[in-house]
Amino acid sequence: MKIQKRISSLGYEQQYNPSKKKWIPTHVLVANQKPLEKAEALRRIRKNPKLGRFLVVHHKDFDKLNNSPDNLEWLGWHEHKSYHSVVAKKLWKNTKFRTTMLKETPCDICGQVCVGPGPFVRHKKIHTPVMLPCDVCGTSCNGLQGVAQHKRQKHSPVMFSCDICGQVCNGLLSLGSHKRNKHAPVMISCKICGQKCKGPIGLASHKQLHEPVGVSCKICGVVFKSLAGLVSHKRTRKEGFHELNSVSN
Repeated sequence: MKIQKRISSLGYEQQYNPSKKKWIPTHVLVANQKPLEKAEALRRIRKNPKLGRFLVVHHKDFDKLNNSPDNLEWLGWHEHKSYHSVVAKKLWKNTKFRTTMLKETPCDICGQVCVGPGPFVRHKKIHTPVMLPCDVCGTSCNGLQGVAQHKRQKHSPVMFSCDICGQVCNGLLSLGSHKRNKHAPVMISCKICGQKCKGPIGLASHKQLHEPVGVSCKICGVVFKSLAGLVSHKRTRKEGFHELNSVSN
């Protein structure tokens, strides 16, 4: 299978590891192929904690994309930071280096101007989507989020079927969306006032507003236009027992 590569936001090359499902810097993978040098660097920082508590991989020529084994070395974190600080001060005095770092480069796709080679490489990444294969069916997807979305839609173990047409949907949210879009209730107009109601049940509930007969509470005498209103009233009352009593207006 072809190795998936990309440039990180910091300008380093990365490779995708399907087993770990994460991106790993290429210079770290190459440097780990030299275990003796890494072990020696570990012994060095243990003897002198001021060099740093953990190791980092350093590019000797400061080219982040040059991952040749001869160009990489293990350094302590503080040692690496101090070395970069000293070298950066020397390089900044070089007119050619300073001109390169301050050079403005326009993007040939969107026209945005980037200052320096690093920001330009990071910007170009926006226009270059990384395609990753699905580990189930092999379908190419746009990045890790695309793979996750594809697996939820195509390989979800929980499926629900519509009780109206039998279509299989991925999850309850998808089933609810399907019913709203495909089996929305038919709107029926009221013959009295013309208001549109959702289906026969909605129309029957609406027609109660036009009925001349109401329902009242025998204890407190409150009159309701529908039986549902009285039932709701009984649930909220705390005193005694409420009986139904039909009252004519």
